[in-house]
Amino acid sequence: MSSDFTVRRYEADDAEDVRNLHDKWSWDVEHPESEHPNMYADLDDVEDEYLEDGGEFLVGLDDGHLVATGAFERLDDETAVLRRIRVDPAYQREGYGTKILDALEERADEAGYEATIIDEMGLNESAQAFLESHGYEVADRDVHLGTELVSYRKTIA
Repeated sequence: MSSDFTVRRYEADDAEDVRNLHDKWSWDVEHPESEHPNMYADLDDVEDEYLEDGGEFLVGLDDGHLVATGAFERLDDETAVLRRIRVDPAYQREGYGTKILDALEERADEAGYEATIIDEMGLNESAQAFLESHGYEVADRDVHLGTELVSYRKTIA
């Protein structure tokens, strides 16, 4: 991991870089936005969707370049839903995902949440292994957009 890697709260100037990271490196490439027009609605207004309602949106910067993101939003008084955890593949397996996840969990705990949950597509075995290696346990399995959806949960408080 670069010693120049930092995690900070999203700023309005990050919008284009955040969207580009998600457009380029997410599973959504398999399910284009034209088929699911509300797929990025949360990214169109990060402040309102996350920051103003008990949530958080973080960006990870390597030498000033946005290479990772992660967010959570309020599900209820006890539970935060993790979303938009992405790391540019050129920077994966360097500890950036762990730094983002750790920062999200810390901020969720500080905000008073007792647990975090996250859904992951069944096709993404590396993301599942990542979550499980960080203490997340399978809470449920379902089918979404024709693909298995695995729901994970972790107690943080």
